Amino acid sequence: MAFSRDQAEKIYVQHIVAQQANRIAAWLERGASIYICGALNMGQAVQDALQDALATENNLDNDAAVAAMADLRRNKRIHKDLY
Repeated sequence: MAFSRDQAEKIYVQHIVAQQANRIAAWLERGASIYICGALNMGQAVQDALQDALATENNLDNDAAVAAMADLRRNKRIHKDLY
């Protein structure tokens, strides 16, 4: 969980994604799905962090990371409810 208003230092979802990149990449490798709910700006930041996590953990260049994200969307493994 990430709380941006419960402590002095703001911690956002994208920070947790970056901190847990290894774990998230492993979950995705095993078939996990990602659910992103909240504000549009937060959703984009989380998607960017996921793409960076995939690039870093799977040693992908930017084009391959973009393709990996597209594959997750195409396979309906990224679900978004953004407003």
